[in-house]
Amino acid sequence: MPLFGELQPWHWFVLGLCLLIIEIFVPAGFFIGISVASILMALLSLAIDDLNWEWQLMLFAIFAVVFTVLYLRVFKRFNQKTDSPKLNDRAAQLIGLQLTLEESISGQGHIQIGDTRWTLQCEGSIDAGTNVRVVDRRGMNLIVEAL
Repeated sequence: MPLFGELQPWHWFVLGLCLLIIEIFVPAGFFIGISVASILMALLSLAIDDLNWEWQLMLFAIFAVVFTVLYLRVFKRFNQKTDSPKLNDRAAQLIGLQLTLEESISGQGHIQIGDTRWTLQCEGSIDAGTNVRVVDRRGMNLIVEAL
């Protein structure tokens, strides 16, 4: 195979740079591990002159898997740390909120909060006009208790 028979270090560098450019437009983290593997292969093929194309492709595949898994296990978890963990969790943001029921509920009911109609769950029955507090959530259902 003439294409693979002439793999040079610059081929690996160009592949690594192209994968990093793809990562800019498709920021999923998937291409980072593969691009690091490609750049490592460029350095390795510079250090070892007689590394044939079969070994280069095999080492590249191994490095790509290792660095992708490493990214997914270490760096992705690090990047997902936030000082606002409830930012996109509307139900969690409502815990502690005090409301006045507009209709009686018996085990389950509904209430309008802002532009969303929420399902309420409670123990027993709570009459209309009673002040309640959101104490927890189960999925998108709010757990309330009478005050």
